[in-house]
Amino acid sequence: MDLSLIDDMEDGDGTIIPLNDAENPRRGAWFVGNDGLGTQEPGKNETFFMTTIEPPRGSSLSAAYSEADDKFTDWGALFGFRLNSNQTETNPGVYDASEFGGITFFARADSGSSTKVLVDVVDVQTWNKGGICTQCDDHFTKIVTLTPCWTQYKVAFSELKQSGWGQAFEAVDVTKVWAIQFRFGANSPFKIWIDDVAFYR
Repeated sequence: MDLSLIDDMEDGDGTIIPLNDAENPRRGAWFVGNDGLGTQEPGKNETFFMTTIEPPRGSSLSAAYSEADDKFTDWGALFGFRLNSNQTETNPGVYDASEFGGITFFARADSGSSTKVLVDVVDVQTWNKGGICTQCDDHFTKIVTLTPCWTQYKVAFSELKQSGWGQAFEAVDVTKVWAIQFRFGANSPFKIWIDDVAFYR
């Protein structure tokens, strides 16, 4: 599998590995989001830092970790990363991922965590700042079931689907992707780890 690494988390900071392509740069920060009703760590608008894995996953020492309680009763909570923070008036801060077939990552869920995570590919069509949708945030998604053990997952762009409550589009626009995020629905407490995120061809 031909990979293009997005973040291996080993530098400990809250940004993905930069790709300094003049025409299609890739750089962005990890973030959290939620409906504001419960408690999530890291907190909303706090700087995201990677967490030490104990014991390590092979040679991997750090991963992205977030946890949330069950008080998010509206739409839930999430965390993820932007792909292009170089937002300007002519560039809404999106990345062209059309050379890839999807994303892959390692993940695990700690004890007491919900295990069904929605992997969202947020494109310019469904993004609420993309200037296209009128009923936004019904992102193209795949539901992945996590386990207590580290497992590698693959999410193909071709298998992503909207949930159906928002404005509908034919397919995810992989030429204009704003972010990848890991989302849990309402009343779904979680304690999850994400590591070695990459695009694959």
